[in-house]
Amino acid sequence: MKTENIHVLGDSHTGMYFGDRYRADDGHSVRDYKNLRFSESHNWTIGGATIYGLLKENSRSKCIPNIRERLNEGLEHIVCTFGEVDVRNHIRRFLNGRTIEEGVSEVVSKYEQFLNSIIKLHVSGKILVTGGIPYYQEFGEALDKGATPPLYIFTNELDRQINEMCLKNGFLCVSVLNDITSGQWTTKDYLEDEVHLKCSKLFPILGEKIIKLLAP
Repeated sequence: MKTENIHVLGDSHTGMYFGDRYRADDGHSVRDYKNLRFSESHNWTIGGATIYGLLKENSRSKCIPNIRERLNEGLEHIVCTFGEVDVRNHIRRFLNGRTIEEGVSEVVSKYEQFLNSIIKLHVSGKILVTGGIPYYQEFGEALDKGATPPLYIFTNELDRQINEMCLKNGFLCVSVLNDITSGQWTTKDYLEDEVHLKCSKLFPILGEKIIKLLAP
């Protein structure tokens, strides 16, 4: 069976694929799952990166300069994991009278542009995109601070629109919401800390989904 090589790029939620055990001091992490080999070269995790800032040369996370530096060779497959920071810190704050669908659509359109104008140029195989990252209820409600609708509504809408964007562009959406939530919050069993999901619980789910997605 052919080994499928998948590079992982994203914000701190790339920890779903590796966890501390697989993160090497030199910034190169490799983890195998059946016929999949996930790798993260030279610290591909860009902590705090947002979809909204992916195309900004002067974003706080320096995402574009960092990515351009790392995409210096052709890749077989890539999985991109961005969006949780947008849900937590940006989308609701900047709705400015628009609907949730409109606010999320602005972010997803930037993601689509980023994937097509930058990532697609360096990948010979498939582009996979992780869907929305759910929150634990206590943490989500603390972030909400009484605001409505609750944060999981934004997460669900992001997940839905990412899936539609992937279908439109021939990308593959890796969504875990239906696996670890009942449509709202996740449980403590799936948490590494108050915001990050536990690699030991998520990695087998992600692995099986990606095997099916890459199947001929």
